[in-house]
Amino acid sequence: MLILCKNMGINLSIGITMIKNNSLNYLKASSWFVMSILCGFFNDYIVKYISVSDFIDVSIFQMNFLRFFFSAIILLPFFILKRYKKSKSNSNNAKISLDNSKNWFKKYRILEHSIRSVLLFIPMILWTYGIAKGSLVFSTFMEFSIPLFVLIIARISLKESLKGRFSSTLIGIFGILIVAKQYVNLISLPIVLCIASAAFLFALSDVINKYLLNDDEEIINLLFFTSVGVSIISFPFAFKLWQCIAFNQLFLYILQGLLGNCLFLFILKSYKLADVASLQPLRFLSLPISMFLSSRLGDALCFKSIFIGMILLIISLIYSMFYEICINK
Repeated sequence: MLILCKNMGINLSIGITMIKNNSLNYLKASSWFVMSILCGFFNDYIVKYISVSDFIDVSIFQMNFLRFFFSAIILLPFFILKRYKKSKSNSNNAKISLDNSKNWFKKYRILEHSIRSVLLFIPMILWTYGIAKGSLVFSTFMEFSIPLFVLIIARISLKESLKGRFSSTLIGIFGILIVAKQYVNLISLPIVLCIASAAFLFALSDVINKYLLNDDEEIINLLFFTSVGVSIISFPFAFKLWQCIAFNQLFLYILQGLLGNCLFLFILKSYKLADVASLQPLRFLSLPISMFLSSRLGDALCFKSIFIGMILLIISLIYSMFYEICINK
């Protein structure tokens, strides 16, 4: 009897520890995810700022090539350092066998990273075009379709639970539609299709990232190989339409590369700690940021519809946070 009581006490202690860890992990993941949203918006703001300012009008291919090229350059020292530390800690790496060299392609999962690069290159081109030619606020509204795509894909491929998460996402999307209705007539159909297609591909890319993280892929590999892959794919198109630019414009693309690295790093860190589906309603926090940045660029805002939409978004976020914390208890 005494042994049974001790075992029950140990199990209860372990259970309480797991509950605390799960709740803490979700809060940490939420923080990382919100920071990724901030980085993404500053990147979008730079794209829109360049398009409305007196900078040289470069192609969207050159814009994306420069962003991901500098992103890869910034990541290169960290990638080399990580490989060096890993090889130093493993004494067996002193001799590189023929078998290991043959397995290099498989070891670094080049095929998976190539697919990820293509799935990022296409939506980045579509998204950049949509932001440059359309409204920053409307691009934000279309971005809010990403959670719905992610929930569906995550359920099919990752078998993640949608209980509670689907409801909060639908409430948020309904709030977004109320606001977006004011802007639909101002945006052309091709821009709408470009941004919508980009949103779907971004969602697909998110789920693939989560799959690789679940399979213990290193974050530095996900960051570095994606940047290299997208810059390689972009280069032929960028080279054909290349325009010489001033240093101040070049600096903005370097800044985009840095912010892009932070964005992907924060997203991957959040996905490592929590389900992809559980974090999607947090994307709705980007609405007030979008309104502020859009007002700085002179976009018109309809405050009545924004107020109603904001109330629904707040309900969606509170419900989502409350549900995720409760299921981890």
